[in-house]
Amino acid sequence: MTRFAIFIALLCTAHAETPAGLLAVKSAAEKLGQRPGMDSARVGVALLRLGENSDVVIDVDGKKGFIPASTTKLLTSAVALDTLGPDFTFATTLGHTGTITDGTLSGDLVIQGSGDPTLAEYGWDDLFEKWTTIVKAASIAKVEGRVIGDSSFFGGQPRSGTWTWKDIGNYYASGAQGLNFFNNTFRIRFLPGKVGAPAKLLGTNPELPGVTLHNEMRTGSTGSGDQGYVYAAPYSNIVYLRGSIPSGSTFTIKGALPEPALTCAQLFHQRLTKEGVTITQEANTVRSQGKPKPPINTLTTETSAPISNLLQRMNHKSVNLFAETILNRTGKSRGGTGSSASGVAAVDAYFKKHGIINRGFVMNDGSGLSPLNTITPRQLVYFLKAANSDKYVDILRRSLPIAGRTGTLKSVARGTAAAGRVRAKSGTLSRTKCYAGYVDASSGQRYAFAIMVNGYSRKYSDVKPGIEAIMARMAEL
Repeated sequence: MTRFAIFIALLCTAHAETPAGLLAVKSAAEKLGQRPGMDSARVGVALLRLGENSDVVIDVDGKKGFIPASTTKLLTSAVALDTLGPDFTFATTLGHTGTITDGTLSGDLVIQGSGDPTLAEYGWDDLFEKWTTIVKAASIAKVEGRVIGDSSFFGGQPRSGTWTWKDIGNYYASGAQGLNFFNNTFRIRFLPGKVGAPAKLLGTNPELPGVTLHNEMRTGSTGSGDQGYVYAAPYSNIVYLRGSIPSGSTFTIKGALPEPALTCAQLFHQRLTKEGVTITQEANTVRSQGKPKPPINTLTTETSAPISNLLQRMNHKSVNLFAETILNRTGKSRGGTGSSASGVAAVDAYFKKHGIINRGFVMNDGSGLSPLNTITPRQLVYFLKAANSDKYVDILRRSLPIAGRTGTLKSVARGTAAAGRVRAKSGTLSRTKCYAGYVDASSGQRYAFAIMVNGYSRKYSDVKPGIEAIMARMAEL
């Protein structure tokens, strides 16, 4: 018997797992590193037994730092539940400044956000119909002022400074605003030409007044998929469209709105004027006005679903906007500015509260889109152990996809022992794939685990079987 096997045998005394079972997990981790495309890659695996005799039972480079990608959302989720509670909701207020006399508002209509990532999520028609009815019911037929979008709740930097230029103009990197609107995205329609020829820009939804779109999109081969990218900085009025779309019929890609608060104000201005309300000035934002917002008189308030619901959707679909907004709101509730940094400070405090050594831990955002985030597999499983002791752990666990069944894990480990037994968050960036969460083994023992792969050089389909094998061996313990 090898020295490692003797150590495992002693470690497993009075515990559910067997030496052979743990050796099978470790062997699967080693074989993952031998798969095609893994020559230059790094693999980190940590498995921690939960319960009275909690301990790390598998450690393969568990103290090395890895890019976690969207497994970062586990940190965002647990700390938000611990700080805000599962029943927390976001609010958006429609109100006005000034006074109303004989049907005229001497002031502005103000849409004041507090970070709700679901405002007008599926479209704005119903919301604006409701708001228009409320404005008219307040006897406002004329506005001697503007419709103003107030996004100041989180400050002026909606995206992490560590996100890449290739990402920040696209829908999945739309950032967290104090006033989020329509997922902070817009649709861009193209008519493909011949393969290799330019693709014609047909328009955007919503329209973006004052924004210039430079179209450099080309037509790719049939079935080549969406290879189009949007390049734009926050608040910019210049947007570049590059890459390719497949030949065939019209094709739509999504970009990040340059300024969601402005788009929201502009579209509501349009709706009010269409319904007969006169507005004397163009829509604007608190940011552009460059002056503090005055107190507003509330007309109505929109409330989001509770955060427990948002976390479920966030983790099942890996929604970056939800993660960034929730992290910022967590930081705000602890007395911070509502920036990413204030949310990260809340995560750091959680590490310290639970005695987790955070040496080498770097967190720049709530979603994991930053390629400069770093965490070790051991830090991840110790974090999951701490979350497992929190009173809201059941809500956290339910928010995670189930292997072979739901969300981003629906096609992972299907038909293996891990199906139905692993609840985890996946993480994906270029040449990076990670999974972390909980596994309920066949013995009845529950574990926290992290599987982290950085730097593989071939398709993920070449790496996936090796990861699934590790999950299956864990589930068989």
